Amino acid sequence: MSVNRLVEKFKPEHYELKLDLVQAKNREFNGIIDIFGEINDEKEIALHSKDLEIKKITFANDIKLNFSKAENDEILVNIEKLNFKKGDKIQLKIEFSGKITDAMHGLYPCYYKENGEKKELFATQFESHHAREVFPCIDEPEAKATFSLEIRALSDLEVLSNTEIIEKNENGNIQQVRFAKTPKMSTYLLAFVLGDFQRVSKKTKSGVEVSVLATKAQKSELMEFPLSFAVRVLEFYEDFFCQKFPLSKCDHIALPDFSSGAMENWGLITYRETALLAGKNSSISSKKYVALVIAHETSHQWFGNLVTMKWWDELWLNESFATMMEYLATDALEPKWRIWEEFAVNEAVLSLRRDAIDGVQAVHVPVHHPDEISTIFDGAIVYAKGARLMNMLRKYVGNDAFRKGLQLYFDKFKYQNTIGDNLWDCLSEASGKNVADFMNPWLFKSGYPSVLAEEDGEELKLSQKQFFIGEGKDSGRIWPILLGSNQNNLPEIMDSKDLTCKKSPDFVQLNRGNVAHFITNYSQNLFENLLEKVRNGDLDTISRLQILQERSLLSRGGEIPSVELLRTLQSYDKETSLTVWDMISLLIGELKIFIDEDSESSKKMKKFVGNLAQNEFEKLGFIKKTGEDEEDTQKRSSILAHMIYAENKKAISGALDIFENSPNMEDIDPEIRSLILTVKARFEESPELVQKMLESYKNTSNVDYRDDIMVALTSTKNILTGKLLLEKMLENDIIRTQDIL
Repeated sequence: MSVNRLVEKFKPEHYELKLDLVQAKNREFNGIIDIFGEINDEKEIALHSKDLEIKKITFANDIKLNFSKAENDEILVNIEKLNFKKGDKIQLKIEFSGKITDAMHGLYPCYYKENGEKKELFATQFESHHAREVFPCIDEPEAKATFSLEIRALSDLEVLSNTEIIEKNENGNIQQVRFAKTPKMSTYLLAFVLGDFQRVSKKTKSGVEVSVLATKAQKSELMEFPLSFAVRVLEFYEDFFCQKFPLSKCDHIALPDFSSGAMENWGLITYRETALLAGKNSSISSKKYVALVIAHETSHQWFGNLVTMKWWDELWLNESFATMMEYLATDALEPKWRIWEEFAVNEAVLSLRRDAIDGVQAVHVPVHHPDEISTIFDGAIVYAKGARLMNMLRKYVGNDAFRKGLQLYFDKFKYQNTIGDNLWDCLSEASGKNVADFMNPWLFKSGYPSVLAEEDGEELKLSQKQFFIGEGKDSGRIWPILLGSNQNNLPEIMDSKDLTCKKSPDFVQLNRGNVAHFITNYSQNLFENLLEKVRNGDLDTISRLQILQERSLLSRGGEIPSVELLRTLQSYDKETSLTVWDMISLLIGELKIFIDEDSESSKKMKKFVGNLAQNEFEKLGFIKKTGEDEEDTQKRSSILAHMIYAENKKAISGALDIFENSPNMEDIDPEIRSLILTVKARFEESPELVQKMLESYKNTSNVDYRDDIMVALTSTKNILTGKLLLEKMLENDIIRTQDIL
């Protein structure tokens, strides 16, 4: 059943929201809201309200209005007696109260310990449609309005919201805090947080005050790296989009309890602690992750906040672009990380595997009811595939036209709502290409093609068909494929089922850079030529990992036998790249699934993996070397893991020695700590060790260390330990709900 769009009956323009949170610790709150807007229905106004007690609704402060509850979290306010006409302005005043729950949406508490003392703070999470749980409103992205927020709370709590504080009064242990009016924005972007925080701050070149906040349970040094990156990435976007950040401040706050990774509330971005905090002792991978998340959420300040999708079926306008931009921005600020190589592993693998399943959702998917909204936040499709498509588009139109088109888009539609065609029009104007015709076949239907590449004498023959993992029916769809070939005789776009051209003498490679959303199935001879390039070191990193990625998919799809993966891997015995080793690890993990642990095949597999990783193991060892390349530092854990799987005695004893020689588990090198704890748990597990790890998990404020313990404990094969972990999950005292998958 489709729901009515309430904004069609009443268009809010401004909310004056006053919340009394003095009784927040008793899980209660009260509020008064004045809603200003334009009516389009002379008889009634429909608003969203969920689990709120509506006490009174009045017009002009004294005319009491009747209201009733309806389906889909709606209240219907009868305004017929006011004799309004369509287009008239109205002001409603609503008194209400509500409850605070542990649901991690709406208004909810976060729990943590500081120096052993239990504490709590309060935060909001309104995306996608949870603002209605805190105040009556039209909780739809198209219903943009400005907000003036005033909060009454206990004086020992710092109160934060989207904008800066313009007035604060204290009376005894009670404070009244008033915030500046927000820009015009959707309800899901309003946010506030109350708690006891520490902060570090710095201004951007344009004068925006950027702050990173966390509870005082966290080490202050974990806030310096995210602050530095947050400042630089905001400056980058202001320059790239040619559009100034419209607020005077941008806070990034780490919350102990948070259901997702982060949330882009305008000017008050909220995060899981592990997604924001990283310091000098954090692993490089943790810093990269934090940087990418900050870049993602900051890009939303433009994609999603300044310009917002009209309805949730255009969610990709927010998330696909933000995911692509997080890599583009991070690469510009930290080029030594070679982050596009990780994009080619992370987002490509995620999207290609899921999008090959028949019937999976498309990037653009119809949303008829609010209950469907949560189902479309598919990380593999709306985020990963969408980002891959946006990067493909960037390649198709060119960097300059892509940037110019985005600048035109923001300039034309700021503070408004859009659909995909609005963006395509701007990019088409900037590039001179028909962007809609190129992109819509990829966005509106799921799936992607595999291209069969074959030699026929001096000719190269290509043919496309839909690729499936598992069952699927090829309907004969034709995609406009950005070929990205090294063959000069091939066109830029393949928009037919079959294509033939004269082959140039060089080897054949399609989709260079792994930019376009398809895979290639090379004929045996063409593939052998590619492997020779791998063995000779003649291919770039992305091409080498792409070969493994595509062979893995073709094996999963039944187009090549699994044994071909082992034969392909043999050409990678001299591999040194971190991201290629990440891809190798994925392939090895897939192959392990088909092998019984104690079989002869298992012994052969372990020997194969040990031989493959031997060169890198001898080079890297266990201990980080002075002046070591960051890639080697990150790669060490993966190489050690392969050698331990291969039951290499030197690797196993070396890992156990590191554990025994570390007075404190937390002090183990964070780059290999997860592996060391896992090896200890695997080879020398005891009830005492499990208890020690659980106690450390419970008491530490180090989010990375907590994640490492989680990995080690969940690798157990001990049934009793498994039962104990399940009990702890159900108790919800030690293991947080957000950490349970």
